Order: sequence, then structure tokens, then C-alpha cells
Amino acid sequence: MLESLSWLFFLASSFLLGFAVLSVLSIRLAAEERAVFSFVVGSTFSVWLAYILALLRKSLSDAIFGSTALCFLLSLAFFYIRRKQGKFVLKELAMLDKKTSIFLASVLIYVLVMNLCCVLRPDSEGNLHAMVSVWGDYPFHTSIITSFTYGNNFPPVYLQFLGKPMHYPVLMDFLSALLLLSLDIRTAILLPNVLFQFCLFASLFFLSLRLTGNRIASALSCFLFMFSGYPPGLDAFNIHFLNPIYAVILPQRTAILGMSISFIVYSLLFHAFFEQSEQVEGGKRGSERAGKRGSERREGLEWQNQCSVCAVRKELFLAGTLIGLLPYIHAHSFIVTTFVLLFFAVFASLNALRKGGSAEFARVFHALIFLFSPLFLFALPQVLAIRTQVSENFFMFYPGWTDKNRDIILGFNWSGASAIISFILSLFLMLKFWILNLNVFSFLIPLGFYAVKRAVKIFYMPFLLVFVVANIVKFQPWYWDNYKLFLHWFSLSVVLAGFALLWMCERLKKRALRVSVLSALLISATFFGAVTHAAMFYKQPTLWTPADFEVAAWVRENTHPESVFLTAGGQVAHNHPVPALAGRRILLGYEGWLWSHGFNWSEMQEVKRAEIKMFSGELSLLSKYGVDYVCVGPYEEDFARVNKFKINISALNNALDLKYERVFHVNGKKVRWRIYKAA
Repeated sequence: MLESLSWLFFLASSFLLGFAVLSVLSIRLAAEERAVFSFVVGSTFSVWLAYILALLRKSLSDAIFGSTALCFLLSLAFFYIRRKQGKFVLKELAMLDKKTSIFLASVLIYVLVMNLCCVLRPDSEGNLHAMVSVWGDYPFHTSIITSFTYGNNFPPVYLQFLGKPMHYPVLMDFLSALLLLSLDIRTAILLPNVLFQFCLFASLFFLSLRLTGNRIASALSCFLFMFSGYPPGLDAFNIHFLNPIYAVILPQRTAILGMSISFIVYSLLFHAFFEQSEQVEGGKRGSERAGKRGSERREGLEWQNQCSVCAVRKELFLAGTLIGLLPYIHAHSFIVTTFVLLFFAVFASLNALRKGGSAEFARVFHALIFLFSPLFLFALPQVLAIRTQVSENFFMFYPGWTDKNRDIILGFNWSGASAIISFILSLFLMLKFWILNLNVFSFLIPLGFYAVKRAVKIFYMPFLLVFVVANIVKFQPWYWDNYKLFLHWFSLSVVLAGFALLWMCERLKKRALRVSVLSALLISATFFGAVTHAAMFYKQPTLWTPADFEVAAWVRENTHPESVFLTAGGQVAHNHPVPALAGRRILLGYEGWLWSHGFNWSEMQEVKRAEIKMFSGELSLLSKYGVDYVCVGPYEEDFARVNKFKINISALNNALDLKYERVFHVNGKKVRWRIYKAA
């Protein structure tokens, strides 16, 4: 009974730990904001605790129970330390804002509908369907999940390529692996999806509320984020900025938790560097004035100033800790959040020197120690590990973001005085490109920047720099992956866009005109995103069939967790059930994933040629590559057809031991599966 509810205890302990951490750090938040932040912060710590325990014990069951127990114990310790603060927070948590709660409830409904209908949707025959981007990405994630649960994959290696060491951000999938101990694979994936996607939108709402101070503008920001962007397939028109839900939020699971953490960090940084710093400066000015009037008032203001400084240090410490834990959660969020942090650290230091000289700089420097110490402590080992997988195709000069833009820009004459003209032409090209890709946002974002207060303008600047850098430097082998960096800039940009809509409406006196303008702008901004949503519901190819699940179940039950399979590879069979559902290693998976993760293309092609030879009858290569089992099914038949060879079934039957053979009826066709033992 306890084992079947282990997932519930784990999630509850995560929330409790986050709640206790925020309480012991005395971070003041609204009730709904505290609930969301508690779950994200607590889950970040609990998943890391469980992952470290799993690496030490090489066991998920020990990890989930150990992490749950540690979270409960730490929570009790923190609550004991700050008993009075805990009582205050409990009262605060009960004071829900009705309008905010209604909005968050509508966000939760949206997230539930999108996941239940577009991610791993079952039909009456037992097939699992998914929208196109999920269909393309999720088999890689499920291979990580099942490798942890069924394959003892500690420390993690790539199931998809010769068991090479893996330094991909795995913690979101590791969480689903923990849940898979007591839930089915669909629920183990959808449950954290729903929870963290809800937290992502809620965190964006609270960040927008902190920046703009307006609940309607914040709700508009979330709505614009959900329904912005274009559908896929418009590359011919040089349109590449896709709808965020289609491109990242649903298919790329690592981004969900990573961006939720980033939005919380941005809220903490804005409060620490702008709101709290204003209070500190106000307290100093008040203390100076009080010095002429009376010592008692001066002492009170100085005490208030010290409390504000202490609060800043606590917030910065939490922000630094969260950023330090990001690399193995979502590398792109770590890159952007660290860049933003460095910008504000430099800004605060220069501002301190300008206003207060060396004494003020020393105070800021002391506060920054609380920020950078946990960041370096936790992030450095992860960055060094991830760096071993970075190839020469990472961090390249790639002006224009896309292949087409790059070719045009590099095709200009950049020698001598002509470089000035080429630079102007490049700026014009990129301006035209982004006006086309952003649609009405290219008008709303500058308007919002004009309308917001000065502190928000300054806060937006590092995100604008991220946008500029991502247009010049390619951070991964596939240029489109820079979209994940753009998405952080765009998240802050929709805050400006939402505020711009409200600002415009307040200045239009006639109600009819106000409604017309708002409706026209909203429709223009969200039309293509709505079309994308409709396509997500309509176009959902089959991801796995009941035959795939049965084959995977046999593999799990009858083969060693570290067995190596010869299966179809290369450009076909990205959703092969042996790695994706059984968690077993194969020689070569989908080349697109592996290339984008930094693996050498020539080495992959060499392995693919070896696979073709083995399927064609050169079985002596099986021992060279350490193959334990050979799989021949519909995916292998597709592999043979695409690569124009014939699988030598006679050679396999004569030399290997046939362990499994089954004929299924899939979509009105007979499908035969065979699995041979190689040695």
C-alpha cells in the first residue's frame, strides 16, 4: 500500500520542503504565489536529493523513500527553527485572492486539456497518439525514464548510442522514473507535465504582476504567451518563431521545470535588486533625516534598513541556489538565468559605486557573495560534466539565427568600407525577419517598453541582450535550438505586450473604440497560435501500438537490464519500443537527436553501416559491438527498405537462438516480431 502511494508522499514532501524553505528564509509572498513557489522550489531540492541517492544506491525505490524521508525531516527542522514565521505563513496561505484563484484555475484547466488530449492520448484500440512535436520528441524522454526504472542506468548512459556517457539534463525525466515505480508510464509523464506547466504559467503571471502591478495585464501576458507564434511548415516564408506550446512547453519536458525555476529567480532578482534596494535607500535617507530629529526614530529606521539588507541576502541566496541546480534540469534556462544574474550583479555594483562610493560597493559585494557562493558550488561540477559532451558545433558564430539568414549575411561584402553597408543591410534584413516572425508583437513590445516604469526597463535589458546574442551565436549544432533562449526573452516581452494592450485601452476614451482596438490586436497576436492549437488536436500520429507495449514488456521481463540490442537506427524508428518502452540499450538511435547533442556524424554513419552489415548476415560483427539480442520487427523492415537492403532471416535463424516470435494484427496488417539471442 505504501509503495503504491510513494509518488503521492514524494510530491507532498516536496511541497512541504519548499514551503519550509521559503518560511525559514522569511520570503514574503502572496498566498497563491507562495503555494506555487513552494512546489517548484521543493521539487527542485527533492528531485536532486533523490537523484544523488539513486546514483549512490543504484536503486530508484531506495531513492524515492530516502528522499521523501529527508524532505519531511528537513521540513520539520526548518519549521522548528522559525516557529513564529511558520504560523504567520500558514495564516497568509489561507488568504487567497478570489480573482487570482479563478485565473489560475482556468490555467490549470487549459493545461489539463492540452496534456490529456495532445500528449500520449489513448484510443479505443489501445494505441497511444500524440501531436507531431510530442511524437517526435517523447520517445527520447521515455527511453531515459524507462532506463532509470527498468535498466539500472546509473550513472546514466545514452541508450541510443553505444552506451556513451550521458550529460543531458535528465532530472525532469528522472522524476517521471520515480513516479513510474507506482504509476503507469502515461500517468508518470502527464502528472509532472500538468503540475509544472501550471507552475510555469503561474510563475509567469506572478512575475508579470511584480513587474507591472496589474492583474489584468499579467493575465493578458500569459494568454499571449500561450497563443503567440506560428504553426510549423512555414520555413519557405522564412517564418521560424513557432508557437511556444507546440515547440517547447508540451514536447520538451526539461524546459517545463527549468523555466518555472527561472521565472521564480527573475521574481527574486527583481525584488532584491529593485524593490528591496529602493526600500534600503529610502531607509537610509529617512535615517539621515531622523538624525536631526531624534535618536529613537533614527535607531528604528536603521533597524528596518538592516532587516531589508538581510532580506535581500536571503533572496539572493535562494536565487543563487536555484540557478546552481539548473544545469542538469535545463541547460538553456541555466545559460539565460546566469547571464541575467551577471548583468544585474554588474549593474548593482556600478550603481553602488556611483551613489555611495566604496562603502556602498562593499555592502553590495557582501550581498553578492550570498548569491554566487551557492551558484558556483552547485553549478560548477555540472558544467564541467556537461562540457565533456560539447563539440566544435557548439557556440559558433552564426549571424541571423537561421541557415537562410546566415547565408545571406555572410554573402555580403565584409571587406574594407563595404563592411559598413553590409552591416546596415544585415540589420535591415533581421529587422524585416523579426517583424515578420513576431507579427503584431513587433509593435506591442516597443510600446510596452515605452509605457512601463524605469525599473522594468532596466530589468528588461539583459533579456534584450540575450535576444541579440542568440541572433549572432549558435549555441547547439542545430540552429533552431536557440529558440529555447529566445523563449526567455519572449516571456519578458509578452509582459511588456500585455501591459501595452492595457495602457492603450486606458488612453482610448470611447468604449467602442477601446473594444475594437483591443479585439483587433488580440486577434492579430493570437490567430496563428490558435490555428496551431487546432492542428495539435487534429494531427496526432500513432506513437505506440499494443504490439509495441507487449514486445517491450517481454524484453523487460526476459532480458538483463544492461543488455544491448541490435535494432533499426538512423533516420527511422525513433519510437522503437526496445529503448523507448523497455529501457534497453541499442547501438544507434535517431541520428537527429544524437547530432544535436554533439555526437560525431561520421561515427554515427559508421555504426549505421555496421548495422546494415549485421542485418545482412555479417554476424561476426555482433561480438565486436557487444550485441546481446537482435530484434527484427516492422521498424527493422522499414530500416531495410529505406537503406535498400534485405534482412537475412536465414542467417539469423541458423546462427542465433530465436527467443521470441509473435504475429500481431496492427491497423489491419500482420506484423511479425522476432528477437534472437546473440550469445
